[in-house]
Amino acid sequence: MKNITFEVCSLEEEKDNADRAQIETSFFKQHNIRFSASAGNVEEEYLNNQQKYQSFKDNLESRWLVEASDFIERLIKFFHENDNKIFKVKICNYAALGFYDSAKNCVFINLNCAPLDPVRIAKHELIHIMVQPFIDEYKIQHEQKEKIVNALLEVLA
Repeated sequence: MKNITFEVCSLEEEKDNADRAQIETSFFKQHNIRFSASAGNVEEEYLNNQQKYQSFKDNLESRWLVEASDFIERLIKFFHENDNKIFKVKICNYAALGFYDSAKNCVFINLNCAPLDPVRIAKHELIHIMVQPFIDEYKIQHEQKEKIVNALLEVLA
């Protein structure tokens, strides 16, 4: 997997994700976006759930190898992107079930995403990274952006 890495979020990232969940709760609810928030102490929850994070990451990485090993290659080719581009998939416990940071080529997959498919969520978020410049340039609204990403997912999946 030359163009993608999988890792567990750091404690600092999880604190940021928990803050994001709190700040964006009304947006998530308005757009019917599933999310999870901290029950109280993020640091304690993080430390107590390390095995859960690691197990989810290992399972997702194994499934990616079987189900999506050539997805990044197709994504890069479709968008005429540099084939040295590296993406990160980070496992988190807070905020939306999937989200992205296009500036860092990073997607976050929430380990609470069941029954949704985390491989499909990762693909969806990776497409978001690739279309974000277009979304920004044309000021495309959230609902239309999701339709574009989902249509591309059907083509590339």
